[in-house]
Amino acid sequence: MKKLILGILYILISACISIYSIFKADYNWDVIGYVGTVYSLEIHDTNSVHQKTYESIKNTLNDDNFARLTTNNKYKEELTKCAKCFYQTLPFYKIKPLYILLIYFLYKLNINIVLSPLLISGIFYFLSCIIIYIWLSKIFNNTIFIFFIAILFIILPYLSYSASICTPDSLSCYIILIAVYFLIIKRSLNLFLVLMILSVFARPDNILLFAILTGILLLNKEYGQKKAYIIISFIIGILLAGIINTWSGNYGYSTIFYHSFIERLTTPADFNAQFDLSMYKTGMKKWYHIVDKTIVYIQMVIFFITVLVKFFVLKERLSNFKFLILMAMGSSIIVHYIFFPLLDNRFFLAQYIIINLFFLKTIQQVITTQKQLKKV
Repeated sequence: MKKLILGILYILISACISIYSIFKADYNWDVIGYVGTVYSLEIHDTNSVHQKTYESIKNTLNDDNFARLTTNNKYKEELTKCAKCFYQTLPFYKIKPLYILLIYFLYKLNINIVLSPLLISGIFYFLSCIIIYIWLSKIFNNTIFIFFIAILFIILPYLSYSASICTPDSLSCYIILIAVYFLIIKRSLNLFLVLMILSVFARPDNILLFAILTGILLLNKEYGQKKAYIIISFIIGILLAGIINTWSGNYGYSTIFYHSFIERLTTPADFNAQFDLSMYKTGMKKWYHIVDKTIVYIQMVIFFITVLVKFFVLKERLSNFKFLILMAMGSSIIVHYIFFPLLDNRFFLAQYIIINLFFLKTIQQVITTQKQLKKV
């Protein structure tokens, strides 16, 4: 009975946080990009897409939020008045087709197109909360401990914030969480591979994590007879990422890098500079300060402590499957930073959660081991 009551209470708290986050949304400029992209699926006239997008934003948001998204810097102001410039930025958003299609689906249900991205973020934040609770229930027995730890997980700013912004990050987080859950807890390789392919549709950069996890599966003896199947699945993921890139009309890595990390391009289609080391150094230097606003360094400390305790205290081998999954979570953050030198929490939501789950389980194992040694 206690388990049922706490479970229901947890669901209610998760739902309340999700709803509160939607109503207290932090409207970032991306909402304009995603709304414009959805309109562009049906409207192919540049001026019409621009006009309808900004009309929808203005009619939905209050004056302060609208002004914040359309003024204050040259880039926002230029896109507000230049239909061609605005239309050229849409490929940066169209490259996340799963999020776009979900917004489009809600739009077709007559849900406000500006609120739809937030609704998706809130829903998948809530679903992530549920999988966290289920996962904790699979690795711990104390119902009260599970409840309070789960609450701590979902109120952490980096996760709860994902429910209040118009980005596909909570969607991506949920897909990766449930994929790794099925791999570790349920040992369902098929569902894992399907979900990881799906995660690429949510965020194409998830292909980096998919690549690392594929490597781990190929090293694991349990899946030795399924190596061809795993490799083919990963190749499908790469091919689909390429198809998405072509379909979206997205630009090359140098344009994406320059636009994301150096200077916003109002006409990215006209940008033709080649990526080189100097561009990379400039991008890294420009965003190093964001470390002050992120907890990635705390999470990496937790990651390294967990790895060291598992290896030196619990004597786990590097070939241990779960140990390798933990390594994948930490290394994927580093690899992502190498390709995209911006340590923004929202890129690593699933990794943070999984690392913390491993950390808690490791603490429990150490305590249990010490108790057994004392009895001896």
